[in-house]
Amino acid sequence: MHTTGLAGPSTWHRAVTPTAAYSRRPPSPPSIPTQMVRGDESSCPVSYTLKPTEDYLDAIQLTRAQLAAVTRGRKQCSVNRASPWVYEQRRYFHSILDYMSLGPVSVVRDRAYLAREQISMIVHVRDARMPPTRAVDDACRALPGLTKFEVAVRNDFDLLHQLPAIIHTINTHMIELSDETACQTDVTPRIGRILVTCATGNDLSALLVAGYVMAMFGLSTSKVVGFVSLQRFCCTFDEDIKRILQTWEDILKATAVVSRDRAATQNTARLPKSKRDVHDMMSSDLSTDDSLCDDMDRFTGREAFVPFMDMD
Repeated sequence: MHTTGLAGPSTWHRAVTPTAAYSRRPPSPPSIPTQMVRGDESSCPVSYTLKPTEDYLDAIQLTRAQLAAVTRGRKQCSVNRASPWVYEQRRYFHSILDYMSLGPVSVVRDRAYLAREQISMIVHVRDARMPPTRAVDDACRALPGLTKFEVAVRNDFDLLHQLPAIIHTINTHMIELSDETACQTDVTPRIGRILVTCATGNDLSALLVAGYVMAMFGLSTSKVVGFVSLQRFCCTFDEDIKRILQTWEDILKATAVVSRDRAATQNTARLPKSKRDVHDMMSSDLSTDDSLCDDMDRFTGREAFVPFMDMD
């Protein structure tokens, strides 16, 4: 007998019926919720107050002193620009942190803005198939002290791969500017200010800024999407982008766990060793009766689901 496709059970020879409809595609992962503005303009929006975190210092290759030099120990408070939002605002820049702004690459043609905001570095994220933008080079030549950092990526996952090096470059720039005037008492300390751009200011650059905020301030994926979108409402954070940010969050957490375990192991190695007693020589668990129960945890909390029902 020849059959095509994935046909369901035929009631002609079985007195049963499926409980739920058949699906002929792979299961979709659950969506990641985002904390954003509730209701209309008059309702109370979600507000974010960020503090620099020391949990991911090893992942971003910083010391406590360097973290303080970059963030100056300041709290970062979100600004609600989502209500009201005008469509034309997508062409402008928006401050995400007090030292980092996000916008399209076309904003670098506004030399007055770059000088007024004292932008010290332009981070331009572009598709690797596209040539570098001349506008960034022209702005760096026109304004002394302005540097650029070109990031060429093939796709979003390539940006995730380069994210640790990008964060390290940004922080190194901030630290160098802080160290230049740290020893001069009669000079106002220069503070680095970063402008992150891409073609639209909504895609690759938004992903980079979100990953930076997660590493420096310890935000989760759902919160960082809300934090960035609240201040630049036109940012594109679809489910694929949020999955990449979720992967970045897992990498940061795993690195933090490894660092803590390494520190605990080093501290344990320094403790004086004592002689073993008889209890250390005897195993406290010689029974293997519960060896088959280890796999039962994955079934805990599952609701009973019967795939087929009798028609009688």
